[in-house]
Amino acid sequence: MISNTNEGTREFNIASPPIWDIDNIQWDAIKAIKVSDSGSNGVIFIETLFGAVAVKGSTDPCVEYLGYQLFKALNIAVPEMRVYEWVDPEYNKIVEALEKFGYEDRGLWSRISPRIKTPFLYVMEYIAGNDLYLMSYKKSSKYLDPNTPEGKNRLIKFGMIVATDTLTNVYDRYPMIWDNDGNFENLIFAFKTNFHTTAEEIKDPNNVTLEMKDLYAIDNRIVLFNNDSKIAKQNYDRYMARLSKCIQDIIEYLKQIRNSSTDLKKVEKNCERLKQIVSIINETTGYCLIPQGEFYIATGMCIGWINGIDLPFDKVQKIYDDLAIFPKDDYMNGWAEGFKTININMFADTQKVAKDIIGDVDGWVEWLTQYASKEHFIRFNDEKKNMSRKKLISDMSDEELFEHFGTNHEEIKYYLELSQIMANRVNEEKKIEEQELEEIEELNEAGRKMHLANKNVR
Repeated sequence: MISNTNEGTREFNIASPPIWDIDNIQWDAIKAIKVSDSGSNGVIFIETLFGAVAVKGSTDPCVEYLGYQLFKALNIAVPEMRVYEWVDPEYNKIVEALEKFGYEDRGLWSRISPRIKTPFLYVMEYIAGNDLYLMSYKKSSKYLDPNTPEGKNRLIKFGMIVATDTLTNVYDRYPMIWDNDGNFENLIFAFKTNFHTTAEEIKDPNNVTLEMKDLYAIDNRIVLFNNDSKIAKQNYDRYMARLSKCIQDIIEYLKQIRNSSTDLKKVEKNCERLKQIVSIINETTGYCLIPQGEFYIATGMCIGWINGIDLPFDKVQKIYDDLAIFPKDDYMNGWAEGFKTININMFADTQKVAKDIIGDVDGWVEWLTQYASKEHFIRFNDEKKNMSRKKLISDMSDEELFEHFGTNHEEIKYYLELSQIMANRVNEEKKIEEQELEEIEELNEAGRKMHLANKNVR
């Protein structure tokens, strides 16, 4: 059974399962908090009785929210995300809960406070897993083995994320277009965990008993920049030229395999960026993916570009247009200023570059489905399936509950009841506070009347 809450703070368990539904979070059931300095404003990881969630403050969330929407539309696994502005009731619930929890640990509160003094808060699904830095040789050889269906599938998804980064100009995850070292913390190899999974099981480089769930792209801050000045136009044209070269190199590599029965070891590889990515994985984990794993990454990249081509631009335009009307009260125009930086037509241009080079898209799809599941392609996906809501906890069977939480109905019922007790306690405290304020006001009023009476006597 999950441990009960006690007085004081405790260590956040990085193996916590995600909260089942981020639209219905019991903010009064916080058990532990961890503050990370990663990202532009840091992230607050919150463990509750019902799982974990991440909260991040922002002054201009528009761009990252667009990235979340586009990546999701392009069939990339991303943490669920909601954005709340300072006038939303949910925003105030989050801040109040964090203040209440931080009251017992002023050191912790000193780290939380500056991160939530922002007009917007993201609430994001928590992903328990390892980034590339924590994928040891033993883990990589188990979970990324290209000779297993699961390993092949993960490498294809890895390639899809890389390709999607190039279409949307997420420049800092892996060095594909721009010259940088990459930020490997922004791709998470997620594990299935429950309330009985420990942090040590996640961190142990030799533990390969956990079931891997998916590859998640996080911090998807896209940069679809304008080309309305001379320097911007030069960078824009440079970007398109580099994207064109990258796609051409991958397609030429795959054509050698598609058009003949060439041994993968003998295929001529001219894509320096692909070599660089495979080399990074090798240097970081000690695990060599050449040649089979390299092929599956390239396959995933081609699928990612095809998904970009297949995504109707009018759908992209609608996602963009919806962003223009989101905030109720845009404090200091943070949302509007972020919106101005987005040139959505840049995505149309990257789509065109990919389409012009790949050419016979249907022919490529037919060939690629020999190696990859149709589930990877948005053209074969049921959109309604992707949009379906999760079941309510009360509607889940004991088997489903145990799969996600490691608990059954009785335990969940206990914690729901405990959460209600905590909520009632908070309401009682508020009533007492209000009563005390009324009493103080009455005393002040009596004091004012006495002062006036004394004044009149004089």
